[in-house]
Amino acid sequence: MSVKRMRPTFQMVVPLPPVEVLQRVREALDEPECLCAGTMGGHGFELMVDEMHRHFWSPWLTVEVRPHDQGAKLWARFSPQPQVWTLFIALYATTAVIGIGGAVYGMAQATLDQTPTAMWAVPAAGLLALIIYVSSFVGQGLGGAQMYVLRRFLDQCLPPPIPNAA
Repeated sequence: MSVKRMRPTFQMVVPLPPVEVLQRVREALDEPECLCAGTMGGHGFELMVDEMHRHFWSPWLTVEVRPHDQGAKLWARFSPQPQVWTLFIALYATTAVIGIGGAVYGMAQATLDQTPTAMWAVPAAGLLALIIYVSSFVGQGLGGAQMYVLRRFLDQCLPPPIPNAA
């Protein structure tokens, strides 16, 4: 059983120069039957499911292509769409503010010999952070089939990776 990770990554080395890797991906994205969309830029590219099949939980695959002595090294990371990633960061930040604010206010209550009821915000914020964390894996599960589509697209564009070269 594999361990689920936030923003899973993988690396591989293919026996092509980086320029040719980028060219092959660009050409594959231009094919009419392609199920992926993408953006190219600099030393890498981003792949996503085409707009027709894209959902809120659909993953993006960000790939950085660098020269390697045996060809090109690809470093890839699955992540949520940027707006979803931003939402998660905002939720974590809000949770932190609630927890810290509750702790500070609770300490003020305690120093004034009042019952520090605001301290309940600290475990509540911890629980909320746990819910946010678990929800990221729910989204990853919902987008699992699309992660496979993106990885398969990449594998079909390129020759098989060189074993144990990454």
